[in-house]
Amino acid sequence: MPLADGERPAEGDFWFRVLTSDGYSARGRINHAAFKGRFLGPAQQGRPWDAEASGRLRSLAGTTEEARNHAIQYCKDNNGTFYGYMVPVHGKQIIGAVIEGVRLDVRYTPIQDGDAAHADLTFTGPIPAIKTDEHKKLMMGLQDYFAAVHETQWWMLDDAVASADAPPAEAPPPPGLADVVVRAFRAVLYRDKDKDKK
Repeated sequence: MPLADGERPAEGDFWFRVLTSDGYSARGRINHAAFKGRFLGPAQQGRPWDAEASGRLRSLAGTTEEARNHAIQYCKDNNGTFYGYMVPVHGKQIIGAVIEGVRLDVRYTPIQDGDAAHADLTFTGPIPAIKTDEHKKLMMGLQDYFAAVHETQWWMLDDAVASADAPPAEAPPPPGLADVVVRAFRAVLYRDKDKDKK
């Protein structure tokens, strides 16, 4: 069954976010700066959580090329530049995690006449005021849960895993040989494509 507005995605799906600044990541890590500014906003009216951060669900974002095209267009529409993605760290369970007394979750929140893949990383609990030590601790705690996919490696955005095939959330296995082979193949494929364009 298709997801309904406000529902949690199936196990194996994940929330990701477009990075719009080169200062948001370095060497595969998400910098503290990525969680500042407009990252965290108040929950929309009627939502049962207290704050939210916009992103997309991988299962609804299409192919890696479609996800990239959407990201580039999003950045153009908002006078920005595409610098890659913020994605969950492999092996880290985001849904249900608690940081500084705030519980994390992911919920499907499609935008009417807009992004049908839109989802929110949600925060439930006492949201600390900006520029307080508590807010800084919350934002720094988030760094442990997310990694970066650089824009030059956009094709490395993982696919969502079908619910029936998804590994247990508490102990996902490391990438296997098949993953390594697929990534290597993609690297050669898109490297050759870039050469042909030149």
